Amino acid sequence: RKRPLGLVKSQSFIITADSSGMINAFNPNSGQIVWQTQTASLASLPSANGGYLAVATKQGQLILLSSQTGKQIWMSPLT
Repeated sequence: RKRPLGLVKSQSFIITADSSGMINAFNPNSGQIVWQTQTASLASLPSANGGYLAVATKQGQLILLSSQTGKQIWMSPLT
């Protein structure tokens, strides 16, 4: 079941995420979706720092995304 996890502000966008792993970036001025990406099921809300988003998955992975494009930069096990 998909449930909203909340939102965070990156350098340029408002980022929303849900428990299914769908992450959306919105332009704060227009409300338009700038990018979307699907990851594995998320354990928590992404954290934004600089030009990056860090997400932890329920499968025990840490994923680093570009906050500008949503593209995955790297993935590493949390164990």
